[in-house]
Amino acid sequence: MEDQLLKKVIKKIGTKWLDVASQMPDRNASQCSQRWKRIKPNENEEKKSWTSSEDKLLVELIEQYGEDYRMIQNFFPEKTIKGIKDRYIYKLNPTINTSPMTEMEDYTIYEWYLKLGPQWKKISLALQNRTPIQVKNRFHHHVKQKYLNISNPYYTKFDEDNITQEPCVLDFYSQQIFDFQYESGYI
Repeated sequence: MEDQLLKKVIKKIGTKWLDVASQMPDRNASQCSQRWKRIKPNENEEKKSWTSSEDKLLVELIEQYGEDYRMIQNFFPEKTIKGIKDRYIYKLNPTINTSPMTEMEDYTIYEWYLKLGPQWKKISLALQNRTPIQVKNRFHHHVKQKYLNISNPYYTKFDEDNITQEPCVLDFYSQQIFDFQYESGYI
């Protein structure tokens, strides 16, 4: 029953998940998006996940050929060069720091974000062996709420009775970015 409603809403308004969630009782945008991924008709052949044997082979090939992803792609005809490169750089690279983020790293992400905006690759260079994806995810799931008091709308239930016209923290944040850009000569 709920799946049918989700299909009907998506057919009507598309996949703007906040709008979809507003039409789905007791569901947030993330829940709607995740459910749609599970039930949507398969338009294309499904992507195949990496297996542990493929991961092992990829690491061995990197040791043998270096980062020659074109050569390595010959061993994985169903994978793209970008997919192979991303899998190694962001998941299998042994230098990646996979330990939990520290408070100091959170604050570093926050400070650099105020200076640079969402330039995750540059911000990741200020941290010890963190990938741009780790930094971006940490910012959106933790730092943004902690330091800027902005909650992630995809994990918040839509409640039109509690909409207010109070000034938003984002206005203050936007002013900080503007001030920094002005003082730095960017504008």
